[in-house]
Amino acid sequence: MSITEFDRSTLRALRGEIAAALKAVATKHGIALTAAGVSFDAQRFTLKIEGAVIGADGKAGSFAQHAYQFGLAPGDLGKRITLGGKQFTIVGLRPNARKRPVLLEDGNGNRNVVASADSVLRALNAPGGQP
Repeated sequence: MSITEFDRSTLRALRGEIAAALKAVATKHGIALTAAGVSFDAQRFTLKIEGAVIGADGKAGSFAQHAYQFGLAPGDLGKRITLGGKQFTIVGLRPNARKRPVLLEDGNGNRNVVASADSVLRALNAPGGQP
């Protein structure tokens, strides 16, 4: 498929491939990479990529450091939750993003989304919200 212009549906189609490429690079280098935001017009798009160092124990070091600020526990990293009927895994924190600081990955590992700490805490405390 040759892309002639960018629109929402074209970018949705690219999202999975971009996430897979980021995951491969992150795994190779032992870091966490997240596609954070996109803006576009018909001829070009800009994608923000956030990177984080992963601690020696395999968890993002900043999660443990900042989890308490949002009512989370360091052990919440990696837990599975359900939001809006969809399964997600908690994969990180954006401490400077006060409204939606929690980074989540969907069940396919293709997409990272952000959520409020309150919604994540409710999901963690719901029946079946954590393994």
